[in-house]
Amino acid sequence: MFKQNHSSGSVLIMETLRNTMKIFITSLIIFLFPMEGFTVTYYVAVTGNDANPGTQSQPFATIQKAANVVNPGDIVIVKDGTYVDTYIDAWDAIVRVTRAGTAGNYITFRSENPFGAKLNGQNNTIMGAWYLEAGYIRIEGFEMYGMKGGGITGYSSHVQVAGNHFHDIGRYCTNTVLGRTAIYVESEVDWTIEKNIFHDIGRFDATEQGCTQTAHLFNDHGLYISSVDNITIANNIFYNIYRGWPIQFYDGSAGATVSANVNILNNTMSGAAPYSGGGHIMLATPAVTNAVIANNISYQPKNGFQIQYYAVTLSNAWRRTTSRIRV
Repeated sequence: MFKQNHSSGSVLIMETLRNTMKIFITSLIIFLFPMEGFTVTYYVAVTGNDANPGTQSQPFATIQKAANVVNPGDIVIVKDGTYVDTYIDAWDAIVRVTRAGTAGNYITFRSENPFGAKLNGQNNTIMGAWYLEAGYIRIEGFEMYGMKGGGITGYSSHVQVAGNHFHDIGRYCTNTVLGRTAIYVESEVDWTIEKNIFHDIGRFDATEQGCTQTAHLFNDHGLYISSVDNITIANNIFYNIYRGWPIQFYDGSAGATVSANVNILNNTMSGAAPYSGGGHIMLATPAVTNAVIANNISYQPKNGFQIQYYAVTLSNAWRRTTSRIRV
C-alpha cells in the first residue's frame, strides 16, 4: 500500500485556487476598466435587435446602439441593408457619435460591403446621417442619401471619411440661407476626406419640382469647410453639384480663424453651377494658409477656371498646374 501524501494534495488545491483567483481578478479589471488596445468588433444588421450583444450571430439592429457602447479601437461592421433614424430627437441624425477613440485607436464604423449599408434620410424627413461630437472616428463604405441638411456634420477633430457615396442631399424646395451639404466641418483639427463620391447635392431651383424660390441658390456644397486646421481632401469624385461648389472654404463669423495646412489633391470635379461665380473650388473669407492644391481635374467648370477666390487672404498657398477640360 502507498501512503497518501496529504501535503502534495493541499499544495495542488491551493495552486488551483490561486490560478482561479488570478483569472477572476483579471477578468474583473478588464470589465471595470477597459484597457487601451483591448478592442471589440460589433455587428449591426437590419434583422438584429438592440437587446442583442452585438456579435456576428446576434447583431444590433441600429448603428446608434453600437455608437452608444464603443470604446477606443473598436470596430462596428454594418451589414447590407437600409438604416433609418429610429431615435427621433433634437439631434435629428441617424447616428449621433459621442464616444471618442484615441490617437492610436480610432473607432471605425464600416459598411461590410462598399455601399451595402445605406443610411436613408427618408425623403428629407431627417436632417443628417451622422452628427459627430467625438474625435478619432473613421466612417467607411456607406451610402448616404435623402437627408434634408447633410450627410456628415462634424464638430469633432481627428476624423477620417473614406470610400463613401453621398447623393441626393437637400433636394427639396427651400429659401433657407443655411447650406445643404454632404460634409460640413467647423473649427476642428485633422480631417481626411478621401475616395468618396459626391453628387446631386443641393436645393431645387425655380425650374424643378414646381419650386418658386430664387434666393441662396449657391449655398449648397459637396464639402463646406469652416476654419479647419490640417485637412486633406484627396481622390474624391464630385458631379452634379449645381447649387454651390464641390469644395468650399468659408467662415463669415466674427473672429473666424484661418483654415491652415490644407491639401486638395487628385480630385475629379464635373459640371457648371449656374448660380455660382465659377470654378469648382471656392476659397473665401477669412484666409487659407499653408495650402497645396494639385493634380485636380475639372470638367466644364463655369467660366473656365477651377478655383474662385472671395475676400480671402492666401499665405504660402501652392497651386500646381491642374487639368481643366472643356468641350
